[in-house]
Parts: sequence; C-alpha cells; structure tokens
Amino acid sequence: MVLAEAMAAGTPVVALDASGVREIVVDTVNGRLLPEEKVGNFVMALEWLAQLPEDQNTQLRRNAYHTAEQFSQGNCVRKMVDLYTRLTGSEPSLRRIDESGWQSARKMLKKEIEILRNYGHAIEETLRWMPLAMKHHRPGD
Repeated sequence: MVLAEAMAAGTPVVALDASGVREIVVDTVNGRLLPEEKVGNFVMALEWLAQLPEDQNTQLRRNAYHTAEQFSQGNCVRKMVDLYTRLTGSEPSLRRIDESGWQSARKMLKKEIEILRNYGHAIEETLRWMPLAMKHHRPGD
C-alpha cells in the first residue's frame, strides 16, 4: 500500500525485492528493486536515481504514477468483479444486505425507550391529578 501511495505522488520507489513488491516495482522502469538488504545497495540505487538525466527522471516519475493508477481502488474493484464474473459465470448482485443483529437490537431498544417514556408521562400525569382526586375521596367510600 505504501509503495502505491508513493507512486501515486509520482515518486519512484526504492524497495527490497520481495513478494508483493515485485508486482508493483519494476526495476529501472518505475523505481529500483534491491536484491539484498544492504546499505550499499540502497546507496547505489539512490545515486542512480540522483544521476538520471531530466528526461529519464521525468519518465520514471510518470511510470510510477501510471503504476499507482493500476492499483487504484476502482481498478482493483473492477478486477475483482471481472474475476468473480469469470469464475461464477454471472455478475455479482448488489442486493441489500439484511439487517444485522445489532441493528435489530438497536431498533428494539429504541422502541422500549419510547414505551418507558410514555409510562413516565402517564405516571407524571397521575401524580399531578392525584391530589385533586384525594380531596374528593372520602375514607370508607
């Protein structure tokens, strides 16, 4: 991810040759791949970049940017949909996902709170009218 982000800014990448990295970085095309994790290799790669003529440096940056576009979210989604379609023989459906248990629980709790609020209002009204009712109430009735 970091490699693609750097390349999206047009920055050629210097990285250790490893799985995942070599799928993004093409040596001398959009950056440099280091065969071993040695300081000398890193220094040589940076010197190579620094000594590139302007036109080659510009092309390297342009290539880095175009590489990043290939790994953009939109392109990755498109590739996944194409793969899904080839494997299943049909396009993925965009049906609505059923409510999760949390969403259902949240709705139920909201209803319960509304019921409790209504009970509270009913009790409040009862207490407000109770003194009046007690005045008219005679013991033994």
